[in-house]
Amino acid sequence: MSKPKISAYGSWISPITPSLISQSSKTLGQIYLDGNTIYWTESIPSESGRIAIMKCDEHNTRSLITPNPFNVRTTVHEYGGGAYTVSGGTIYFSNYTDQQIYKHIPGTDPQRLTNTPKFRYCDYIVDKNRNSLLSVTEDHSADGSEPIHTISLIDLDSGLTRSIISGDDFYSNPRLDRSGTRLTWLSWNHPNMPWDGTQLWVATIDIDG
Repeated sequence: MSKPKISAYGSWISPITPSLISQSSKTLGQIYLDGNTIYWTESIPSESGRIAIMKCDEHNTRSLITPNPFNVRTTVHEYGGGAYTVSGGTIYFSNYTDQQIYKHIPGTDPQRLTNTPKFRYCDYIVDKNRNSLLSVTEDHSADGSEPIHTISLIDLDSGLTRSIISGDDFYSNPRLDRSGTRLTWLSWNHPNMPWDGTQLWVATIDIDG
């Protein structure tokens, strides 16, 4: 054993480096079920911590779904959340770099669905009756002012974004019933935080949204 060496404070060399620590740090989240398949998000320390979608099928086979450099993360409400959904094996997700929605059929490259640079999206629900994606949408078009939050329908073919619920400062958790005729969501307004004064709404929704 070598003898200990005394060094000045801050000058000693440690075998425990920042990269060594970060490589062992992995976060899991956003679990989603689609049929018999489980999906979740997982950070990849060896790829600068980007967040990817993983899946485990009914045969307990695990696989990485989201290819590099895509990073599944939304910045709606700044802290994000609800960055993807899955329906029939097709994934819709927010890409961190441009905050746009991408459609991803595993085995192919993700394809950008929206082309709205000033918009951010989260909290997705696939609405098969209207061939659309329900989303909480954050509009940053008015520079220098607070973004406008709405609940929107995004056409799954064209990517056209259409607001269907607006007027409150913040929205979250849009959900459809099984018939696709009733929509529920949460909303709140300044100066409340969501745990101070959230409201639960239910509305009927017709076939054109």
